[in-house]
Amino acid sequence: MLDAPLVVSVSALAFTVGSFYWLQARTGRLKVYPVSTFSGSAADPSFLLRLPIMIYNSGAKPRVVSGLRLRFHGEESALLECHTFRVGVRPTSDDIEDFFYPYVVPGREVVTKFAHFRGEGFLRLLTDRPSSFVVQVQHEGKNKWKALGEVVVHTETMYTGSYISYSNNPGVWSEDMLGKAKEWRAKLAAKPEPPNGGPMPEEGGGAP
Repeated sequence: MLDAPLVVSVSALAFTVGSFYWLQARTGRLKVYPVSTFSGSAADPSFLLRLPIMIYNSGAKPRVVSGLRLRFHGEESALLECHTFRVGVRPTSDDIEDFFYPYVVPGREVVTKFAHFRGEGFLRLLTDRPSSFVVQVQHEGKNKWKALGEVVVHTETMYTGSYISYSNNPGVWSEDMLGKAKEWRAKLAAKPEPPNGGPMPEEGGGAP
């Protein structure tokens, strides 16, 4: 027959250990949240995006994000690397917080970074439909890239090569803006190929 005091003691110990692990030591999952606003520049040859990357750590143990990039959905080699962090979504003069650096996401908290991404040759992906990007991170110094989830960015609203902000909410778009975006895509599509594979000369008004 089981000793009742012993059972109570063992149960209490198990509860204490389990509670400590759950509250203090459990490694959780990293989750990315949708984007409500973004900034960008659709110019040749560079494609720039600034997104508020919001990552939630579901566990108790802090996680370190040591690498951050976007991969265009469906194309393994179409990557936009995070170059810098900015102080906000809206571009202003001297708004660079710092170059990319590893950062901590504390347990059960959300950390937002205004990440500036840059890629080459993405203009061919600029269509009349939104773009879906897979947010990939390296964590705890590991070399392997891990997908956290997808974010949809309404790049079909981009209408200039200047680095400006856009709403990711279709409810606030104007017909005039969508018309300008359509004209801008047509202009980019009609641009001649660079001579001998080199870059086209700048026309001015490019993004940073």
